[in-house]
Amino acid sequence: MRHFRTLRGRLTAAALLVATVLVATVVLAFNLILESSLQADANSSLRTQAAAAATTIRTTGGVVRVRESPDDEALDAQVWVFDRQRAVLSPHAPPAVKAAAQALAGSKRRGYRTLHQPEVRLYALPVTRAGRQVGTVVTAKSLTAYDKTTDAALVGSIALGAVLLLALFVVSWLAIGRALQPVAEMTRSAAEWGENDIGRRFGSVPQPDELGELARTFDALFDRVAASLRHEQRLSAELSHELRTPLARIIAEMELLQRRERSAA
Repeated sequence: MRHFRTLRGRLTAAALLVATVLVATVVLAFNLILESSLQADANSSLRTQAAAAATTIRTTGGVVRVRESPDDEALDAQVWVFDRQRAVLSPHAPPAVKAAAQALAGSKRRGYRTLHQPEVRLYALPVTRAGRQVGTVVTAKSLTAYDKTTDAALVGSIALGAVLLLALFVVSWLAIGRALQPVAEMTRSAAEWGENDIGRRFGSVPQPDELGELARTFDALFDRVAASLRHEQRLSAELSHELRTPLARIIAEMELLQRRERSAA
């Protein structure tokens, strides 16, 4: 914490804070957009499967039939075809998924239903002939792959954000330290010049614009201090000169008085 009490530490902390907010915003936006895109892809896939299955349905004497017998691909596609509440085509699926598909049988409107155990989304498509609903197609799709993708993207984006913040911290710390290094050198030089060489100035060393203005301000201050010191030195020299002769005379008189014979009294 001692380092963050300095100007270098505070500037670095401010840059890191701003970068953290920006990175968090980008990571959040990226994951929301990715999740929305994956959800739209899953919904599009369900609609496509349902539309393809609806083209295979025909009615004979008011009874719904499927032109092609279900094969492995249809089973994998997780497609149900219902004649009212009766399942004409029913693939293998977990009981919870079958129950959800059965609940969507006879739906008057298109709609989705999402299960969480297991992670499955279902889509119901009413099938109409001559303006009359003759059956319902229900498609299901596992969301496990989508969840794994979003989880991996979230972890990866957070890790990437952390690496970027760490790199930004290091770069900011070094860059700000390098930018403030002339100030530290000017401080040390000012302390040395005050003791040894007050006539030296900062203007002879090239500096950035901001530090150049600071150097010119210091030089003007040193000029005033040097002028004041020179005035004091001249005053001391003059006083010393004015006092030297009377003091020498007094000392001589005292020495002369000490040489004369004096009585015991």
